[in-house]
Amino acid sequence: MQYNNEECIEILKRLIEANKERIKHYSESIKSMDNDIDREVILKFEELAQQSQQFKAQLTPLIYREGDVEHDNSSINTQVLHTNNHEPKTRRRNELLQTSVAFEAELLTIYKEVNRCNGMIDEQIKELIFSQATLVSESQNEIAQLIQD
Repeated sequence: MQYNNEECIEILKRLIEANKERIKHYSESIKSMDNDIDREVILKFEELAQQSQQFKAQLTPLIYREGDVEHDNSSINTQVLHTNNHEPKTRRRNELLQTSVAFEAELLTIYKEVNRCNGMIDEQIKELIFSQATLVSESQNEIAQLIQD
């Protein structure tokens, strides 16, 4: 199925871009972490990046035909902290986790905005979006819990 409704296409593009940013955020965050100390966090971030990759892959065929080029219309403000070799690793970990909690909150805001416009989206896609929004909410809580640990 492919959508022709321009508003619906824009909504789906926004979700695709937000998930591309999520993938980028977690991939960059992983690069700046210590593989030994931050193993649990790295595994969680890899899981979240994979989750977004799968969701993006489900949405992309709905609006892009094979051979079409996706445009980068980033809809989320990402802030990935750069590595500072002089910072203690535990401080670095907490900063990345706090940034990720804020990132998930911003991503969840996009899902809520999309939910307000879902009258033009068929039920199957609504369920997919709702399911992903639930996962984002759970992820935000899980990351916040990692800060506490």
